[in-house]
Order: sequence, then structure tokens, then C-alpha cells
Amino acid sequence: MKRARLLSRRGTVWLLIAMLSLGWLSLRIFFPHRLLVSVGIPKWIAAHLASPLVYIDDKKSADILLIGSSLALAPPFRLLADEKDGDRMLAAGNRQFLSQCYQDALTTALGRRYNIDNISVHAAVAEDQRIIMDAVVNSAVKPKLVVYGFSPRDLIDNYMGRAPKENPVYRTFQFAQVYNGKSHANVLDIFEREKQFLVLVRKYAKDEVTSSVAKYIGRSASLWEAANLDKQLMPLAVSKELGPAERLKADLAVYRERYLPFRQDYFDKQLLSFRQLLQQCKAHSVPIIVLHMPIAQSNLAILQPQLVSKFRAVTSEACREAGVEEIDIMDASGKPYVASDFKDSCHLSKVGSIKFLKQFAEALKASKTMQHTFPQQK
Repeated sequence: MKRARLLSRRGTVWLLIAMLSLGWLSLRIFFPHRLLVSVGIPKWIAAHLASPLVYIDDKKSADILLIGSSLALAPPFRLLADEKDGDRMLAAGNRQFLSQCYQDALTTALGRRYNIDNISVHAAVAEDQRIIMDAVVNSAVKPKLVVYGFSPRDLIDNYMGRAPKENPVYRTFQFAQVYNGKSHANVLDIFEREKQFLVLVRKYAKDEVTSSVAKYIGRSASLWEAANLDKQLMPLAVSKELGPAERLKADLAVYRERYLPFRQDYFDKQLLSFRQLLQQCKAHSVPIIVLHMPIAQSNLAILQPQLVSKFRAVTSEACREAGVEEIDIMDASGKPYVASDFKDSCHLSKVGSIKFLKQFAEALKASKTMQHTFPQQK
């Protein structure tokens, strides 16, 4: 009797191993990019990643291609009557509004209309920008000029994985590129449709493991579910919109964790990606300007002078090596940025966006790279 029970348990273990092996093989066949095994990717990242993919799909080269993170996306969103309108526009496939305010600002300053595409992506860091630019410069839509809206978080972020492939933007972009030759107008639809298969496989494997373990230890599987009930019933945090002071305090707490403790290994990897991006543009004869975005002094204070100096020194060195022009909006500005220019500690408010767009246009007007790329400009 005991022998039969032991054999039964061994059989269960081998069956479980066989099922997991089959599941792994299925994932390898249907999802050659193993990066998608981790499906915890926020929907808003998938939605915003459509911008660079649609730019490539449209096969229309931009005069000026703007890349960056949410810092470069803040102005178009802030200048809408309702920020939710921006999300609706993105969902409807209307991404022109991401570039319109930049285009209008340049037209006013230079008296000439430039075709600008803003393909910035929320949460993107240097490695993400590198793979996006790799896809762009190796496509038929190489821009005449690239402007990279840069900030310390491009190189310093403890929230990101230790390996670049762990970054949510990196994983999602790699996944979406599998659909080469197809429309990327709604990356979210592609992502959600294909994700369902993986979710089903994972759910099936989880149910089988739960059942097998419960049977092996002689306990009801329903006890397993009961033990996890608290996780399932955790209420969603629903709160009123924070006031300016509370919002700033919460944002600074987030950036304190992002910046500190300083991770030299992560910084070095992102710096390498930044260098590669600059050299990548140089190799494909695509001029690029590194534009240091304005951020609040309260944000920079977390980094402290020593780390700020380190960040500036290595980025300037990388730019010099690649022969790339740097523009620091905060240093070039005649009007210093104050707390009211930001919605939190780094994303511009409506007032700050208006100030920034004017300075952005004036900075490009005075840029030697801009003048060399468009010699006919006034």
C-alpha cells in the first residue's frame, strides 16, 4: 500500500515535470522572445510605444525627430484643455498632438515650418532609446535631425531591472517588433491579443501545480485559494487628486528611491547605451542634439552636487567624443525655472510648458547643429 502510494506520488512529480517542460516548449515555439515571459507591463507603456513604431510604419522621414521620456511628453499633455483628452487621442491613433506644440513653437521662432515627430516614450531610459533609434536609423525614415530630451533618470533609476532586457519599455518594444511588416497603430491591441495565450498557459500551469501539491500533501486545493484570498481582495487605492504640496512630496519620495543608493553597475550600462546611441547616429549620418530637460531644484537636490557633477561630466564627455552638441535649457534660460513651473519635481506644468517651448525654439534657432542641418533657415 505504502509502495503504491509512493509510486503514485513519484508519478505525480514526473507528470508535473512533463507538463512544465511542455509549457516551456510551447512558450519557446510561440514566443521566441523570452522577454515576454514577464507580462507585468503597464498598458500605458504599450500604448505610448506605438509612437516610434507608427513613425517607422508611415515611411515619412521627419525633419526633426524628438526622442525622450515623459518629460518631453508633458508639454503636449499639459496644453490640452483636459489631460484625459490626450489619452483618448492616443487610443484613437491620433498622435499628431504630441508634436504640434513643438512644431508651432519652432514656426513662431524661425518663421519656417518643420515636420516634427515626437516619439518619446513614458519611462524610457538610455537603453530603450538606443534600441528605438536602432530601429529608426536602420529603416527608410531616417530623420534629418534628432533631438534627445535628456535627464539624469536616463542613466540613474533603481526601479529598472539590473539587465536592460528587464526594462518594461525594452521588453515591449522587442515584442512589438516581432510584428514587422504589420500595422503598429495600436500596439496595445497586439500586445493584449498575444498576451492572452501566455496568460492562459500560466493559469493552466498554476492550477495544475496547485492541484498536484494539494494532492501530494493531502490537503484540499480550496485551502490554497483561501490562504491567498487577502491578496485577491486587496482594494484598489482610490483617492482624491493630491494637492501641489502633497504631489511634490510623493514624487520626491519616488525619486529618492530611484536615485539612491547610487548603482554604479546600472549607471555604467546606461551610459554605454547612451554612447552607443550617439555613435549610432554618427555612423548613419544623422545629426543629434542632446537637450538637457528642465527639472526642479528639489529633484536635483536628491542627487546632491557630487552625483550631478558626475552625470554632467560623463554625458559631456560622450557628446564630445561623438561630436554632438549639448544644450542645457536651464542654463541657457534667462528666466530660471521655479517650483510652479512643474506639476511635481520634474514634469512641467502648463505654465512651465509654455516657458519651455519658447526656450526650446530659441535654443534650436541658435544651435550650430540646427543651422548646419538646415542652412536655409533664417
